[in-house]
Amino acid sequence: MLWDGKILFRRAFGSKIAISPACCCEESSSESSSESPSVVCECPVCLNGDAPQQFKVTLADIANGDDSCDDCESYNGEYIIDWRHSDENICYWEKYFKSGCFSQLAMSFERMYAMGPDLEYYLSVWLTNQDDCTLRWQYKFGTDQPDCMNMDMMVPCIVSDDDDCCDNSGSTCHVEAL
Repeated sequence: MLWDGKILFRRAFGSKIAISPACCCEESSSESSSESPSVVCECPVCLNGDAPQQFKVTLADIANGDDSCDDCESYNGEYIIDWRHSDENICYWEKYFKSGCFSQLAMSFERMYAMGPDLEYYLSVWLTNQDDCTLRWQYKFGTDQPDCMNMDMMVPCIVSDDDDCCDNSGSTCHVEAL
């Protein structure tokens, strides 16, 4: 384990786990004086290696399912999620909940090899209790590297028969860079 005052440790593959965003994020003054400065974080997956420190994730039309959770609809709404870590193939943001059926809302930009030699890029969002229920949304950019700093898009839901604690079959997920 390494500690340099900003990063708790670096994994064997070079990822950085932030105690605070100061490890890998810095203020960046905008070119226009009408815009306030934003915080830019290192994310090798994103275009130019830059990503915002925060995203706004808006979930809508999540309904109660047939299983153990009876407050699924309470997760519809807007959430601000914070940058947590990155390595050469993934950048990760998250928000934790103290109570309810879900404990975490998380988002990642990932790059991975498809069936051929080309890298493909994905945006994934999930709401999970890390035990038996995870609701997922995912967008495939293909071989185009995502412009994370200007992200403002709907992310399609992935419906799974295994995740019947809540029904996200008609749900929407909107992701916007802040």
